[in-house]
Amino acid sequence: MNIIHLVHSVEVAYGGTGLAAQRLSEAMAGSVDDSDNVFLYVVKQSESMDSTWNRQERSGLNWVFIQSRRIFGQFFEIKNHVSMIQDKSTLILHLHGVWSPLWLMLALWFLFEKYAYCISTHGSLEPWALNHKKIKKSVALILYQKWILNFANLVWVTSNQELNNLRLLKIKAPIVVLPNGVDDDLLKLDISLDRRDPLISKRQLLFMSRIHPVKGLFMLAEAWAILKPNGWRVVLAGSDECGHTQEIKNRLKDLGIQDDFLWVGMLSRKAKYQALAESNLFILPSHSENFGIVIAEALAAGLPVITTKGTPWASLIEADCGWWCDVNTKALALAMADALTKTPHELHAMGLRGRALVASNFSWTRLAFDAKLAYRWALCAKVAMPSSTAVPSVIHID
Repeated sequence: MNIIHLVHSVEVAYGGTGLAAQRLSEAMAGSVDDSDNVFLYVVKQSESMDSTWNRQERSGLNWVFIQSRRIFGQFFEIKNHVSMIQDKSTLILHLHGVWSPLWLMLALWFLFEKYAYCISTHGSLEPWALNHKKIKKSVALILYQKWILNFANLVWVTSNQELNNLRLLKIKAPIVVLPNGVDDDLLKLDISLDRRDPLISKRQLLFMSRIHPVKGLFMLAEAWAILKPNGWRVVLAGSDECGHTQEIKNRLKDLGIQDDFLWVGMLSRKAKYQALAESNLFILPSHSENFGIVIAEALAAGLPVITTKGTPWASLIEADCGWWCDVNTKALALAMADALTKTPHELHAMGLRGRALVASNFSWTRLAFDAKLAYRWALCAKVAMPSSTAVPSVIHID
């Protein structure tokens, strides 16, 4: 197969979409089946990218950086690259994200040429996300986005929750349900009880994600003000969006708890691993997440997790490695109250169970294998009746 992953950016500041696309394409390129050609096309990059992005050299992955800054130039540059691929019958384009006019142009071209394409929505069509800038997104959904999705050979989601929400939107295309994975390096981190720096006097509750209204930081502040736990502090790591950092700082000051919160900004890969190693608990109180890759990363690093039912992480309860509460301040405060009173040994035992959960379900190698099965099914279904082709278990066609 000739597999092209297309993403707007792989820079850290752009969040999880670029990282997920990169890791999946790297895992595909590094699989034992080296007969496949895997490309990662990156549309946007900044002059500072050398110091801020996620790139790792992996054997077999072909990187293509689009140089044009204007949309029509980008389209024709991508078209020229694709035209150099000899066997179009095995070509599949994987678009990461929605709402992009460039994605619309490419989908139209692929439909005209009868090439295969698929789309990963990355949570952009979840109810909370659709309600953000609702009018603009509703118009785009009617004009082109739903059309592009329904004509795709595959639509890609990371949870059954996201699958169900797409079906409610009348998306009828075959849908692949595959979670994101975690880096093997995280599963190798030391998670012994004595790994934390003894000079850190307070135990740490770590938040690590974009500083954005969807992440529920107002709820975290309100819950912390209710509990005012002794011997704990909150470490907030992530890039600011929409000026939300200052909004949260103002609220913390109003509540008189600003000294319990440490802001550390965007973290490099090494600093992220250190923050995970120095923390005792992880929290992501989001209103909505299609997956929440940072939850899987925290579990891999041996941290129990507190999150909400806005994320698809019911397995935290099933595996007894965290808390999964309703999306409101009272429920979050109750979950935090239970978590923050656990002993270090109790939290460590939960962390071990969390790591086991991730190791058995979220390996990029395994996910890349399942993804290739889905691609092969889509290519076969293009030339035969889909019902006559054996459907992999990760694909939902009704």
